[in-house]
Amino acid sequence: FNAKHKLRGKIHFISDTDFKNMYMLYNLYNSYYGSADETDINCVKFINNFKLNYDKCLSECYVEGVIKICNVLKSFKNLYELNKFPYAKTCQKNTFLSLPELSTFHSHNDEKLTNNKIGKKLAKVISFHSAYGLHQISPRKVY
Repeated sequence: FNAKHKLRGKIHFISDTDFKNMYMLYNLYNSYYGSADETDINCVKFINNFKLNYDKCLSECYVEGVIKICNVLKSFKNLYELNKFPYAKTCQKNTFLSLPELSTFHSHNDEKLTNNKIGKKLAKVISFHSAYGLHQISPRKVY
């Protein structure tokens, strides 16, 4: 056993984009498994922090068209629906949000989201730090 060479050839470069996406997902899971009791914050702030992290991932899925994030969010939604915030014991269960149903539309030519191009034209993304992280549809005349 040679401890100096144990990890040789097993460490790989992670692109900035992949790292950013992994960090977003880490924050989402961390806010889900976090505890309002341990962090000593009220339930509204606790849930808003979760919503902020979830909205960032949703934007990466639908606005940026990152299908891997969409797939993770689908799995996460199933986990969330089974047990909403398992460690937030001081929060009342009826205050928890329902997550939206996720759907991805695939092109017949490739695996990328086709709503990516349409979504960017229809919705202008408001800053995630806004009160609700919602999208605003711009007024346009369609003939």
